[in-house]
Amino acid sequence: MENPALFYSVAALAVFIAGISKGGFGGALGMISTPAIAMLVHPLTAAAIMLPCLLAMDVLGLWRFRAHWQIKLLLPVLPGAALGIGVASLLVDVLSQQQWLLVTGLTILGLVVLSRLQPHPIASQRLRGFGWGSLAGLTSFIVHAGAPPLHQYLLREQLERRSFVATSFIFFFAVNSMKLPPYISTGMLDADTARISLYLIPAGLVGVMVGEHILSRFNAAQFRHLIQTLIILSGITLTIKGLV
Repeated sequence: MENPALFYSVAALAVFIAGISKGGFGGALGMISTPAIAMLVHPLTAAAIMLPCLLAMDVLGLWRFRAHWQIKLLLPVLPGAALGIGVASLLVDVLSQQQWLLVTGLTILGLVVLSRLQPHPIASQRLRGFGWGSLAGLTSFIVHAGAPPLHQYLLREQLERRSFVATSFIFFFAVNSMKLPPYISTGMLDADTARISLYLIPAGLVGVMVGEHILSRFNAAQFRHLIQTLIILSGITLTIKGLV
């Protein structure tokens, strides 16, 4: 780390934005945080630094939104997420960071197009949940970009705003917990990266509370429209980052 002051300034802002995204929009724009940190350190190190921060934010979000959980909606999603994480852990040394960004961005945009072409899918909730969960686990592993696939699933369930965010927190707490063993076993997360994460966690916790405050300012229609817009923007952003 050549310039610690610059690094911690950028990283704290990135984690803060991730917290706002989680607390206000279910994590819909938080995937920009890891690429931002990756501009200053190795991409795998950036992902490892983010993971403990995300877990801390998930714990806070689970508590603050505990009255709005919809756990049963995630029963078909979490097995798919486990499969996606397993596949991604095998590809961690195969694809470069740029390739991960490009694949993730194109996948998100493809999902948006697919959802427009098939507004009333024939597939059962269980099958849709498993499919979206698999994609969320895959795209979440390296760049922490699992929100768009999950949200494509949750948006069809017509959840109230706080239930949408609360259920997103449950999913990502489970997924981020699943990622811990492979992160540690591959050496991505070690004592040094964990120490850096500890310094950044407070920024993420503050961000969650700010995001929760922002959430109260939107009605249901505005919230749904904003989530769909953020999904599209995240896909475009990650695709551009993967190409440049």
